[in-house]
Amino acid sequence: MSKRSATSKQRREAYALKGALDKRPVLFIDRAIEGRALIEALTEVGANFKLHKDYFRDDTPDVVWLPDVGKRGWNVLTRDKAIQSNPLEKRAVQNAKVGYFVLSSRDVTGFEVAEIIVRALTAIEKIAVNQEKPFIARIVKDGSVKVVEEEKKADKPGNSSGS
Repeated sequence: MSKRSATSKQRREAYALKGALDKRPVLFIDRAIEGRALIEALTEVGANFKLHKDYFRDDTPDVVWLPDVGKRGWNVLTRDKAIQSNPLEKRAVQNAKVGYFVLSSRDVTGFEVAEIIVRALTAIEKIAVNQEKPFIARIVKDGSVKVVEEEKKADKPGNSSGS
C-alpha cells in the first residue's frame, strides 16, 4: 500500500464516527502552519476550519487578531512557538480566551504537518470542546496532544485562593 493511500485510510478512519460539520469546533489555521497539504487534509476529513488569510492580512500581529478569534469562539492551530517565550503573546491568548494548539515538531515537511494534525485531530477537537478556555496545548509528532498551560481558577477575577 502506498504512503498516500495509507494516509487516506487513516484520515477516513479518524472521522468514521465524527458528527456533522456544524457540531465540530472551529480551528483557526494561523499563517505559521497554513499550507496546501494541511488544507487538503483537513478538507478531506471534514474538519471545520478557517484560514488566517481569509480574515486578516498576513502581517497582522497576533495580539491584534487573537481577540477577534476569541470572540468568535474559535481555536487556534499554529506552529508559532514564540508564545512560550513571549509574555505579551501569552497574555493575548489569555485575554482572548482561546484554545491555542501549537505543533511543536521541528524540521517536518508540509505533508508531515498534515499527517500529524490529522492524527491529532480527534484529540484536538475533544480538548477544544471540553477544556475551559483559555489554554495552550502542545501537539507532538506522534499526534498526541497535551494541555500545557491553562488559566488557574485563582487567577480569575473575583476568585481568591483564600476562599
